[in-house]
Amino acid sequence: MGQSEMKSRAVKGVSWTLVERFGIQSIKFVVGIILARLLSPEEFGIIGIITVFFLVAEVFIDSGFGQAYIQKKEVSEQDANTVFYTNLLISLALYGLIWFAAPLIAGFYEKEILLKLTRVMGLVIVVNAFSIIQVSQLTRAVNFKRKSKISLIAITVSGLLGIGAAWRGMGVWSLVVLNLSERVLITAGLWITSKWIPSLTFSRESFKAMFRFGSWILFGAIVEKIFDNIYVLVIGKFFPFAQLGFYTQAKKMQRLSSQQITASVGIVTFPVFSQVRNDIPRLQNIVKKFLQQTLLFMSLIMTLLFVVAKPFVLIFLTEKWAPMIPYLQILCLAGVIYPINVVNVKVLLALGKSRLNFNLSLIKNSLRILNIILTYRYGISAILMGEVAVAGISVLINAYYTGKYIQYGFFRQMKDIILIFIVMLAAGAAGVLSTLGIVSLWLFLAVGLAVTSAAFLAMHYLFNRNMLLETLSLKNDLFGSSKKP
Repeated sequence: MGQSEMKSRAVKGVSWTLVERFGIQSIKFVVGIILARLLSPEEFGIIGIITVFFLVAEVFIDSGFGQAYIQKKEVSEQDANTVFYTNLLISLALYGLIWFAAPLIAGFYEKEILLKLTRVMGLVIVVNAFSIIQVSQLTRAVNFKRKSKISLIAITVSGLLGIGAAWRGMGVWSLVVLNLSERVLITAGLWITSKWIPSLTFSRESFKAMFRFGSWILFGAIVEKIFDNIYVLVIGKFFPFAQLGFYTQAKKMQRLSSQQITASVGIVTFPVFSQVRNDIPRLQNIVKKFLQQTLLFMSLIMTLLFVVAKPFVLIFLTEKWAPMIPYLQILCLAGVIYPINVVNVKVLLALGKSRLNFNLSLIKNSLRILNIILTYRYGISAILMGEVAVAGISVLINAYYTGKYIQYGFFRQMKDIILIFIVMLAAGAAGVLSTLGIVSLWLFLAVGLAVTSAAFLAMHYLFNRNMLLETLSLKNDLFGSSKKP
């Protein structure tokens, strides 16, 4: 594949994943506001516990054998069938474990309703397994248009179903309706629009080849996903469920602006990095561009959200959600660091270092356990500040191995992105100072957004013009390339 074709496919891939994720998150934002007004923080806290299992289920779409299928240079029909049946069996086994573990979960958190909630929400694991090949084939081809359209339709319908259930007084079960219907509709849409149909074949050779790569990604992703949500499990145990609701809502808002953008780029980086992994200078350059441009976008969005967190929450979610404001601001700090870790991890996976990545994930997640032990007695804000420190240490660990394998380590990366951090801090300070003393929430929101954005763009134009123009050029490629065949 030539460089121009690679760029075109990568740009289109990012474009459609951004369309999907921004479209989905825009719909979820509206749905979330309505549900936040209809439901209580405690109900969101209860579903937050169950959501951990829902997020683990997504691993079977994004990781493991699906990633091995994407990473493989040439794939066959036998490979597709082997991945499909392997994931289906794993999902059934995992759901069985969840079914029998449900009473223990309900007893541990002293909430009887968790028994039925866990068993019903656990069904998403099996549902997700049925779409593994369709998603992997689209990702392998860097073609996300079909999935984007299906996801947008599914999230709209599921959102309406969730709101309807909440309106009829179903309480926490309305959130189950929302999540489960979304996954069922997406999976059904992928099957209806896909030409691939599994046949009764299974290749032991294919299984062994992909197991060597995919098993470590799967194990690593499961561990990572569990530890990404370890704070939900801990807060749910040691703090009131309402406090967990405040945390989960803050995390959801941060993900809306941070992880969704990075995930859009991350989905594309893996196949792109994989295809150029033998050309180290070219890989270095691509990693640098992804890192700079993703971080530039992310730093602006996280700075804006930090500055206007108070009016944003009070206007859209109402006063009852006010305790989540400091949680959201702290999570914004971790959100800035997030894309650096994602890009470095994708490099290791593209190079076939899935076992190393798994081992590193154990080390990094042990730091989270240490953070909980040291900070939980001081409150949720202390736990989240510790998470910011853990994210920073994770950058050092991940970037060390990027430097080892492609000679683009921590110090080279920091040299290329340090100016972004300086501008972010200066723009954030300008935004905070400009809103001091403003009583009107709407005026606070407008001034904070305007001053922070203007300061950010002006400083980048003066001191970092080339990177800003390159990022704007990427925007033009993303949204202005449709005229080209």
